[in-house]
Amino acid sequence: PKNITQGVVTAIVNQRDGIYEVEIDPGHPMPDGPRFVTSDLRWVMVMEKQEDGSWGLKPGCPSTVGWKSERYPIRTGERTVRMRLSTSMDHGRSHGAHKDNPMLLSAVEEGDRVAILSRTNGRGAFVAVECNTLVYRDIEINHSPASAFGDHHGERSCYVGVTVRPSEGELFTTTADGIFVTNQRNGPWIEDCFLRGIGDDAVVVKNSVGFLKGITEDDAQRFRIGGQGSWFSVMPGDRLAVYDMSKRALVSQHEVISVSSKRPMGDKDVALDQPMTHDPGNDSFWIYNLDNQCNGFVLKNNTFMDHRR
Repeated sequence: PKNITQGVVTAIVNQRDGIYEVEIDPGHPMPDGPRFVTSDLRWVMVMEKQEDGSWGLKPGCPSTVGWKSERYPIRTGERTVRMRLSTSMDHGRSHGAHKDNPMLLSAVEEGDRVAILSRTNGRGAFVAVECNTLVYRDIEINHSPASAFGDHHGERSCYVGVTVRPSEGELFTTTADGIFVTNQRNGPWIEDCFLRGIGDDAVVVKNSVGFLKGITEDDAQRFRIGGQGSWFSVMPGDRLAVYDMSKRALVSQHEVISVSSKRPMGDKDVALDQPMTHDPGNDSFWIYNLDNQCNGFVLKNNTFMDHRR
């Protein structure tokens, strides 16, 4: 079952507390179903009819209006539910409660169309790990329960002529990012793509960070490095930079001499040209690999519309 539904705001029950009544479109799942109420992330996108007859994000309305609540939604009719739009959230950072928030109080009006999204993880329609020179060309995606494309720890990925958009009659396409690329050594190249109705970022190009887990007993020059909740890849010759995030300061830079595993998953023992001086287990010190930060990425002649950020 789909984890995106949609409807129209039919009544403002209590605007100050963010309580609205929504009539769900025929043929779409009800947001009080298990696919929605058991999800980790839930948010609403408020839509407005565009000049060309399509639906786009409503100007002046926060693109991230949460609806996760222990009490709501409450079924009030065969196709109607009462929902509480409680906060505006961005990856766990609150942008303010709905209550007494002037921007949110005026954002949702009777007659507005809303796309109602939920998500448990970010697994996409396409997921690639450690792939080199991978090309996605002339692909169209009309729905994904999470992201459209996820691409991690590869090199020179290309997206050419890709279309991600809602099918006719639908408001939204994905509940996660459109193209989500991490830790590429070169790239990605994204050209002539059209992305619309994306439930999170249209495009993400970033790298993950590593942490010092320990110092090996047999050789003080070997350091155990790994990710925390994510993978961290490193190869001989890579340049590592250590930042003290509590001070937002660069602490040291290092060159990798050898590494126990070239795979991104799991911790690995890394020999460096000079020792790291901070204590293992101190999460204030973040390690960046300067050679797999999607260096040289290209975005050319693309159109991104109606995405969360």
